[in-house]
Amino acid sequence: MPARKTSPLPTRIWKFSARLVSPQDSVHEILWRSNRYYNALVAIERGRHARYRAIRDAHAPELAMLEEKWEALDRAIGELYAEAKAQRAEWWRESRGDKARLLPADFEARKEALAREQKAASEAAKPLRAAFTALLEPARAAYKERRAARANGGGPRIQSAANAAVLAEMLSEADWHPAWRALAQSDDQAHDEALAARAACGLACGPYLGVEEAIARAKKDSAPHPPRFRRFGGEGLLRVQIRERSWATLSGGAVRIEPMPPLGPGKRSTLIRVTLDQSRGADKRSVVFTARLHRLPPDDAQVKWVALAVRKLGRKMRYELQLTLEHASFAEPKRPAGQRAPEHLSLGWARRPEGIRVASYPGGEVYCPAHVLDALAYADSVQGIADRLRDEAVRRLRLIAYKAGHRFSHASWQRLGGRDIARLRGFALDYARHVFGARREALWQAWRDQRLSSHKELYLPMHEVRWARRGSHALAFWCLLWACKHKHLEELAYYRRRRALHMRDAHYRAEAIRLATEFSSLTIDSYSVAQMKMREPLTLPGEIPKDLSQSQMHSAAPGRLREILLEVMGARCTLCERPRDAAERGAARVAKLPRPRKVREETRAVEPEAE
Repeated sequence: MPARKTSPLPTRIWKFSARLVSPQDSVHEILWRSNRYYNALVAIERGRHARYRAIRDAHAPELAMLEEKWEALDRAIGELYAEAKAQRAEWWRESRGDKARLLPADFEARKEALAREQKAASEAAKPLRAAFTALLEPARAAYKERRAARANGGGPRIQSAANAAVLAEMLSEADWHPAWRALAQSDDQAHDEALAARAACGLACGPYLGVEEAIARAKKDSAPHPPRFRRFGGEGLLRVQIRERSWATLSGGAVRIEPMPPLGPGKRSTLIRVTLDQSRGADKRSVVFTARLHRLPPDDAQVKWVALAVRKLGRKMRYELQLTLEHASFAEPKRPAGQRAPEHLSLGWARRPEGIRVASYPGGEVYCPAHVLDALAYADSVQGIADRLRDEAVRRLRLIAYKAGHRFSHASWQRLGGRDIARLRGFALDYARHVFGARREALWQAWRDQRLSSHKELYLPMHEVRWARRGSHALAFWCLLWACKHKHLEELAYYRRRRALHMRDAHYRAEAIRLATEFSSLTIDSYSVAQMKMREPLTLPGEIPKDLSQSQMHSAAPGRLREILLEVMGARCTLCERPRDAAERGAARVAKLPRPRKVREETRAVEPEAE
């Protein structure tokens, strides 16, 4: 497993754009093997989790009954929400788009009743869980003490041998509870299966350590449930772990970084050539790519990970160099301290003429500008158009797969699934090639030149295509137009959203610099905005539809402002709870579900704007 962080130095991940030099197929194979290894470890963990549940249910049947009751109540709450959504959708159709979206009258009462029963079952299960844990505690304490004594501070290999010897010794003793014996054997089986999966994964040391670290995070994040499988789409991280190496000495071993010569005399070169050694035994191979550094890390910064991130955009692959660094300067303030007394910065959201207010302090506020929200809304609208075109294409391509008498059979559509958009576009282009043959590219070029010369839209809906072509030719030509249009819309939405997020972060960074040079120190709310969103739906007060409020609040991202402020101010900015005697500024609280429109209109004149 990867080494745990033991250094007190702060950690940062620096990202730089990269360009691949090695063949793309070699990187694709490594990422595919990494995904297969990840799913193999997930399967092992899910099996271990199922055995744990079976063993605990056998030794604590009352706890098993309470957990089954809790899960049944949880499913009932989900069905209640599904029923409410169906009724709201029906109301939306009958009222022709009323944005009030009324809820059933008894929704809150039924939900609260189920929640009370669920809480009662959970409270009753707590002492039973504690009793089951108490059965295992003596054996666990003895195993830990014997293992530490036998390993005597040795390395991983000595510890592994000590673990196996102590486990075999304790399993032969009759003093320990049968539940612990069964769980210990289950954990040992999972450990052996993980070692076998590592030996069969076909990966070098760096990538499989990165996969194991990802699995450790997934198990922690998904607890008490097991982690989920990941679907492979050509994306991923190719990582190499570095031990006891600084940036200045990172020129050999598993990672080699070489500066590229400048483009001309008197010019400064910002390009580097990175080689990641991916050899495994006699299989000698490496991944080579170039990256452009817009800033240089400190020479004595400790490098912990070097990774090549691969992201898919349409049919293109985007590469990025990621350096995980540790250095004391990351905790130092980037700007000198201001003269004003320390204050508390409260996170919260409310609409203002300037945009969305994301934080406030005595005498001032911080906004997410309106032009950033407009840019993000434009990206969302483009993606929405692409999604509507995708839904139409799924309906039409399904007819091709099920009814047309050619090689696009029912089985091929089932393998496609209609979920992978890149493969769906490939399916449409293959059908156009099947109908038009070698004329497909010529037809597209002629159509493109004709429409661009007359400044017309390249894409046409199906009913307009039918006027020019008949039968399967019309459907094949529409498939060709849809594939090109959808690829263009997805790329446009991606780049516009990326540009808008960069604009938002730049604005937040400027505001953080202003606050850092104005105040001597700051405290900021420590609560998790993401977890508040998970517990209950949050909304902005006012007249706009709730969906727009949710989208704007997600785009404004008060948590991102907090991250940038902590980075800029360093130790002069600390996390803390909001003072209890401080006045509430904004709507950073869990909001109730929307009331009917009539009630909102009657109370709009007296309702505070920000509460």
